[in-house]
Amino acid sequence: MQLGRIKKAIEEAGGIMCITADHGNSDDMFEHDKKSGAVKMSSDGEPKAKTSHSLNPVPGIIYDPEYKGDYDNTKLNEGLGISSWPATIMNLMGYLPPSDYDKSMINIK
Repeated sequence: MQLGRIKKAIEEAGGIMCITADHGNSDDMFEHDKKSGAVKMSSDGEPKAKTSHSLNPVPGIIYDPEYKGDYDNTKLNEGLGISSWPATIMNLMGYLPPSDYDKSMINIK
């Protein structure tokens, strides 16, 4: 429901909405034994909480209601990750990201 409100505001403003999430641990809340996959237990007998980031993929969405073909998002670059968002957002805003940024997800035509 709230994304619908933001989507409407984006459309009215002529903007682009980028949606993603951080690599947290909500997708993998507990430590697992690497061999068996069983949840590891702490000394008090409770499941041992995972406090590190997961390596699972994080979905991302670019919603551009006024897309006019000025960038290609059908052939994604290799090696993408959460760190690709800054360059992608800069590209969408019409700027070239610094050369030391990770690759953008889109290719400007």
